[in-house]
Amino acid sequence: LVESMSSSQKTTSTSQSPFEAEQKELEATDNVEKKASEAIQKMKSHLDEISKLMDNIQVNTNSIDDEVLKCEKMVNSAFNEIQSAIDKRKETLINELKKTAKNKKLSLLLQHNELNNKYQESQNKINRHDESIQNNQSNDKISPSPLTSPKA
Repeated sequence: LVESMSSSQKTTSTSQSPFEAEQKELEATDNVEKKASEAIQKMKSHLDEISKLMDNIQVNTNSIDDEVLKCEKMVNSAFNEIQSAIDKRKETLINELKKTAKNKKLSLLLQHNELNNKYQESQNKINRHDESIQNNQSNDKISPSPLTSPKA
């Protein structure tokens, strides 16, 4: 770029002295270098901004990961507490069910025994009544009743 500028300036400035031409060439070179330096500075500034953005993105990514882990722990903790409560409730219900079944069995056994006793009592009464009837009938056959004595 400097060479092309200097050759074009040489052709246009034939009326200038070689010193002036060189001076202008140096000024042009300085101007180009200055603009290049400014461009490089701007690029470095943009690169610094991009680097800061990349750092911020990394920080945000790490922050998101940390938040996910924190929330995951909270969810696991909540579900563990729920599961524990469900297990305790299940155990309580099973114990209540077993207790109720035991009480019902006991009640049925008592009813069975009571009915068995009444059955036995009734059976005994029937047997005594039958024996009594049979004894009366056999007594009637053995000895005549005074009311029905034979006449001579």
